Amino acid sequence: MVKKEKKLLKLFIFSLILFIFYFILFPYTTEKEISVKPLIVHNLEQETTPSDILSEEELYSFKTGNFFGYLDKNGNVLFKDTVLYNVALSDYGFINYSSIQNENQTLVFMNPGGNYIQSFNLPGYPFFSDNGKRLFIIKIDATGFREVAYDGDEIWSAGFASIITSFSANEEYVVVGLLNGMIKVFSRSGECIYSYLSDESRLSVMYGTAISRNSRTITALSGIDPQNLLVFRKGSMNYNNPVKKEIIQEIRRAGYIDYTYKDKYLLFESGDGMNAMDMRSLHINILPEQNKLTCVDHHKNNQYITASYLLKDSYNKSILYIYKPENRIFIKKTCNIKIEFLRFIEKRLVIGLNRTLLFVDIRES
Repeated sequence: MVKKEKKLLKLFIFSLILFIFYFILFPYTTEKEISVKPLIVHNLEQETTPSDILSEEELYSFKTGNFFGYLDKNGNVLFKDTVLYNVALSDYGFINYSSIQNENQTLVFMNPGGNYIQSFNLPGYPFFSDNGKRLFIIKIDATGFREVAYDGDEIWSAGFASIITSFSANEEYVVVGLLNGMIKVFSRSGECIYSYLSDESRLSVMYGTAISRNSRTITALSGIDPQNLLVFRKGSMNYNNPVKKEIIQEIRRAGYIDYTYKDKYLLFESGDGMNAMDMRSLHINILPEQNKLTCVDHHKNNQYITASYLLKDSYNKSILYIYKPENRIFIKKTCNIKIEFLRFIEKRLVIGLNRTLLFVDIRES
């Protein structure tokens, strides 16, 4: 009996040693969790801002409710103002404009401190490129646009026989989607280098376009019955004819579509919810959500996505998600208020709640 117990003890010790060595040789890391800690709350109706902004500061634009402005990386509000009719906003400046009604409209471009830079006697709707370094004016009837330098000079322009339904631009190219199902790509000098007519659907219309930051791919949400996601890859000479992926649950309005910061994923909206497509494999993961998307942002480094949906039949209840493209959901929170703005600033998240900005810290553990 004693020998048997000793034998079992030796076997147990030997098994324990093997177990320890296994985890030394083949370590297993558990998936990280995140925690969210509120840091600062700004009431924008009462917030006071400094009179001067240091020019070397990196600033981050925001818009929530009837307010817009700029934050620093620590969450301090450095400038705020109220929206007139709408505001074209970038991290480098803004155009706050009244309703566009006639050919005599003047647009005023101002820096993040609210100081005058330039005015434009060009009627239309201002639009900044994704990085905020290019400025465009879309015509009042949406049949054309101009690129305008910050000193007020027109660089180039383009006009169409159909209405512009989607518009995107990076540092190299401009991509325009039209009501008739046409997509056109323009170079920095204004030359049309590529065009494609989508005619596979009962109704051909471009509901959304996006161009990757490295310009290697263009994507477009196209048509009704069926609706397709078109993926154009850049070849040695130009963009190739698209790969088509049918969207089962269609949307019949302009939808959100954008690349994550490193162009690893394409995020786009469908009737199923928010989709994240791996740009190498073109595999699509869906975050199922039948409510209306109100805002979305993605983190530069760790591929976090945050999205907010407004609950159906409600004007003031939202669902907030923080997750990864593989549908690894970290946070799903129902809020008794409408979330109108989301933006990552380094390891922190800015949440816009009408007249309030909430600045929260996000930690991995």
